[in-house]
Amino acid sequence: MQLRLVKLGHVIDDLEGHFGPSTARSIGRFQGLRGLRVTAKVDRATWDSIVEASYRLGDRLLYLKSPMTRGDDVAELQARLGSIGFDPGRVDGIFGERTSAALKDFQENVDLPTDGICGKETIAELLRVFGRSPEHVHGVRERESLRNLSKTIGDTAIAISHFGDLEPAAETISQRLKQQNVHVHVISDPDPSIVVPLVNRLAVDLTLHLEMGQPDSFIAYYSGYSYVSPRGKTLSQLLATEIEKKAQIRDLEQVGLAIQILRETKMPTVIISFKSPTIWVKEAPHIADAVVGAVNHYVNWVEIA
Repeated sequence: MQLRLVKLGHVIDDLEGHFGPSTARSIGRFQGLRGLRVTAKVDRATWDSIVEASYRLGDRLLYLKSPMTRGDDVAELQARLGSIGFDPGRVDGIFGERTSAALKDFQENVDLPTDGICGKETIAELLRVFGRSPEHVHGVRERESLRNLSKTIGDTAIAISHFGDLEPAAETISQRLKQQNVHVHVISDPDPSIVVPLVNRLAVDLTLHLEMGQPDSFIAYYSGYSYVSPRGKTLSQLLATEIEKKAQIRDLEQVGLAIQILRETKMPTVIISFKSPTIWVKEAPHIADAVVGAVNHYVNWVEIA
């Protein structure tokens, strides 16, 4: 692990194989840079991210398989495709069906075999034509879709997820949304690897994930590999504004993260996290009203100044 971190540019003064203060600081810095929770401890998500960070475009063949390939090389491929108008979805470092389809479209346009395999010839063409647009095409399309939602709140389907510890709050928010004829699904499981596929199969318009117990209260949206979800960020802004207004909760930070529940869900997903369970207990009705207000503004989007 230390050798991998050093190769990624981190300076570690501890003895090799000894987990000391320098190693812990490096892990914390790495977590912060990667949009992970900063704990200075190596959990599964951190280790997986360290491994993913070690790949560069060209280190290996990239193609659609199961389980899906993950890594910084995939993210670079997605970024390059998106910069020239081939939409692989958001830049998340996961080689899925949309990335495969975008790669095949690119190969067809540059007269390469349309096999969906990113090898030396495909990379050479990507390097040759890279840089036509400073913006990623998926981000442009997300913003455009936000402007053209043209829905009512009653036409919206929402998933509310949590890890099993916020059932009363989830139910309060769910009931308040249902009063507005929103189609609501509540999902509860302590394992995010179970929650994510369940949410994705629902094909809802957006997901609200409820949390508590982190050091600070915050609202989080997907941000990773220099890509920020426009719809996720917009929803987080609206939620922060409405919660401050209706629940009187001040200084609710908005942060971009790349943790599993944000990175792997296919729809805009936002985490609402309060450091104290007391807030969820006392303020749940006001938070529910804030959610309704934010979603209503979201589906009738007017740009925030």
